[in-house]
Amino acid sequence: MKKIIGYLFFLTLQFSVLIVAVILENLATKKMGVYRYLLFYKEKYGESLLTPELVKIHSVLFIVGIIICFILFMVNMKKGEKWITTLLAIIYQIIGLFILFQTKLHAYPFFVLGIWIVIILQYLSHSDAPNFLVSRKCSTDKA
Repeated sequence: MKKIIGYLFFLTLQFSVLIVAVILENLATKKMGVYRYLLFYKEKYGESLLTPELVKIHSVLFIVGIIICFILFMVNMKKGEKWITTLLAIIYQIIGLFILFQTKLHAYPFFVLGIWIVIILQYLSHSDAPNFLVSRKCSTDKA
């Protein structure tokens, strides 16, 4: 039960990050202030974090992540272990690879940064990180 709560926590965080980027993209066509804000950050991140060279590095990282997650997916399927989180990681990385080349989006930098946050959260939820969300009783030795 505690693991399910941890997974739900991470899933909620992941979707909230992506929903913020979608809402910003939607508001960009309706509100001029949001459009200017997104245009400023698109230019700012375009010069620092999303240069053409770094976009190539991002795409290579996404492809390597897809390959690694696919191998983990196959291994987990054979062992009968939790494979859904690995499948979600593959899906998120494919979405990230697709978003990386959609430069016409107004909230492009927020989508790219958001998908990286989502992938990191997915890796944390795949590990034993959800166990850290719940408190454990410490056992003390009285010897």
